[in-house]
Amino acid sequence: MPKALLFTLFLFFICTQFSCETIAPKDFDGFAVRFVGDYRQLFPDESSLSTDNDYLSKLAIPTPTYFDSVRDFHRQYSSKLKQFNRSAMPPTTLKSLQKVDNILKSVDNYLNDYPHNPQRFNVLHGFKRIINADYGTKDYRVQTLLSKLEQVPLFYETAKQRLSKVNRQSADAAVDQHLATFLFFEQELSTFLQQNEQIRGATSTYQPKIEAAKLAIKDYAAYVESFRLN
Repeated sequence: MPKALLFTLFLFFICTQFSCETIAPKDFDGFAVRFVGDYRQLFPDESSLSTDNDYLSKLAIPTPTYFDSVRDFHRQYSSKLKQFNRSAMPPTTLKSLQKVDNILKSVDNYLNDYPHNPQRFNVLHGFKRIINADYGTKDYRVQTLLSKLEQVPLFYETAKQRLSKVNRQSADAAVDQHLATFLFFEQELSTFLQQNEQIRGATSTYQPKIEAAKLAIKDYAAYVESFRLN
């Protein structure tokens, strides 16, 4: 996924600023709302943490169709963004427009970079922020995590098919990162899910999913490591 997009902060800014903006250029507020809605469908792990966000239970499986959608998204919104007259915008609106522009540049970098950079495919961020954020009850977040867990093996199996001409430096970094991802699943995530089951007195439903996810992470790291030999 693209790094450092600060999507949640951007969403908060849009929701607060446009509710009170009275001199924003025509149609930019509608453009921003559509942008937010389309973006969070493509990048669910960058969407807002809230109990009414169903996208949090999903992973963006990196299929060819998915990347076609990301390219369409980038092309569509980059084109529309150029139609706004920046010189006529008040500072608050111009700042929001620049945030959109920065996100689109990051998406473009992602599209150009992902076939050669295995670091782009890492599920750690999406799981970790749900554990660390207090946006819903613990049981609610557990159910979200369990839904995401089911998708991890498919995510990594599909990610392997997207890689080509990976350089050694990127491979080294991705292997190191996925060691941290594996340890997170084995320790922090497992503990979080186990504690919740103990509180509710429920039987184990997470352990097989955790083990399948850990195996997928190890397999992906081993696959990426093979690029070191090429």
